[in-house]
Parts: sequence; structure tokens; C-alpha cells
Amino acid sequence: VDGEDVSPNERGYNVVVIHPETGAIEHTAAFDTHLDAAASKELAAFL
Repeated sequence: VDGEDVSPNERGYNVVVIHPETGAIEHTAAFDTHLDAAASKELAAFL
């Protein structure tokens, strides 16, 4: 975002939520669906 890496940079799916009007970072999260079976449900709930 604006040249800055804001990703958690962890194994799995890395998600960054950006406010559509202000461009502010609202949330960041990582979900390792390979190692953690519950991560799939957590990712679905997060989205």
C-alpha cells in the first residue's frame, strides 16, 4: 500500500483489509490452511 508491504508475510493466505475511502489499513491476518485445519473456517469467517 503506497509502496509499503503491509502483509503479515506468514505461511498461508495473507489478507489485508483496506478502507475503500481513506486507504487506511483496517485489519491484517494470516491463515495457514495447510497446517491448521481450523484455519479454513477462520478464513471464511474473516472474509
